[in-house]
Amino acid sequence: MARTLLIRMLKEEVRDQILNYILNMIPEKVRKIVGWILIIFGAVAMLGGWFVAFFFSPPEMGIIIFIVGIFSIFLGIPVRRGRVLTWL
Repeated sequence: MARTLLIRMLKEEVRDQILNYILNMIPEKVRKIVGWILIIFGAVAMLGGWFVAFFFSPPEMGIIIFIVGIFSIFLGIPVRRGRVLTWL
């Protein structure tokens, strides 16, 4: 049991080091710009999805656009903060 716990901790440590190495390859200014672009795109997509769902005939397309907007915002916030891969 202790051996399994130790192996799991080592795997998580190696994974964190690899993810931090990959994340540090991208400059912080670029991460912030991409994060803001994702957040703005998500907000616009959510508003567009709401508009399409309520005022046009196939509401399914609006719901899909709305979900894409939510996903974009939830991905843009960690990208902007520099913690994009910590929740994987």
